Amino acid sequence: MARNNISNLISGAVGAGAKASNNPKDVKIIQYLFNIIAAGPNLFPETGICNQDLILKIKRFQLQDLRFPVADGRIDPAGKSLKALVEKAQQKRPLRNDLNNSSQAYLFGGAWCGGSLPTEVSNIMAFLGFKSSLGLDKNSGTPHRAVVDSYLMLNSKSIPTQDNTLKKSIASSNTSSNKLTSSDYQAAATSLGSGISSAIIQAFAEVESGGRSGFGPDGLPVIAFEGHIFRKYTGKKYDATHPKLSYKYVKKAGSEWLENNKNQKTAWKTLKAAMDLDAAAAVKACSWGMFQIMGFNYSACGYSSVENFVVAMKAGEKGQLDAFVSFCKSLPGMVEAIKSKNFVKMATFYNGEDYGDYDKRISKAYKKHGGN
Repeated sequence: MARNNISNLISGAVGAGAKASNNPKDVKIIQYLFNIIAAGPNLFPETGICNQDLILKIKRFQLQDLRFPVADGRIDPAGKSLKALVEKAQQKRPLRNDLNNSSQAYLFGGAWCGGSLPTEVSNIMAFLGFKSSLGLDKNSGTPHRAVVDSYLMLNSKSIPTQDNTLKKSIASSNTSSNKLTSSDYQAAATSLGSGISSAIIQAFAEVESGGRSGFGPDGLPVIAFEGHIFRKYTGKKYDATHPKLSYKYVKKAGSEWLENNKNQKTAWKTLKAAMDLDAAAAVKACSWGMFQIMGFNYSACGYSSVENFVVAMKAGEKGQLDAFVSFCKSLPGMVEAIKSKNFVKMATFYNGEDYGDYDKRISKAYKKHGGN
């Protein structure tokens, strides 16, 4: 009875309209998976009975997490709902220490199971359908938990070392919201070339950061997460399971973007969720700091890695300004457009063809800061 892929995790459908299925063992597995991803300590009863509470939980998961237009309240062995539930459980299970602490991964007779005690192994074998000399332990709902834990451990994709290093580096790097001075802006203008006013750099800073700062109220760099960029760098593999994080580009600041970036607290929460899937892709898919430069432009900004880029973005507004200057120098025609005050070209080079009224806003901010 090999259970080494998603379609074999449960033997039949669980939920609404699955009367012929709803095998108690399968129901327990689904109930435990929901408990793994639960936000709080109040666990869902793992009874093996499919009732309306479980069906409603499945429907909420389908509507809220998967964004299904219609929720059928049913989880099929090879369906999208089970795949998404398992992927989320694989992310959450290592963070839970209030469930099965003793589960260990084993390959046993072509199946996976968990635990080390003879009684527990016997219980798991019985749960999976193997002949066993011992009956199921009275006080345990543990066999199905050990089965699920082992499946998650043996079938999860290990997080690349690079991702772990990136997460630790970003989390531990110092944050400083030191403000830019007029001298900083003037030095940046001089670096871009003669005849360029510091007013144009101040204009970019105002338009990109909303005229406030390169840092949000919690002291972290201002960011905006772009799901279509995350989709590109992850090869579209999270489109079905994480549609809020990975989606096709339709228009600038679409509904997903607005939901992900409604404020800086939400934007950072979105980034952290994406980093749990792919840290490097997530930071590349964010625009950073006072000048809102996309992470994937790290090389154009003069950094050897996206990690070094993010560390600089956290270090202060001066690092954000330096990145802006290097980025402008790397864009063919950008410095000339700034020098000639061609706001349409500036908008196109900096924000792409779909720049909206960006040229008008830069022009207005430029005049506000003393440009002519």
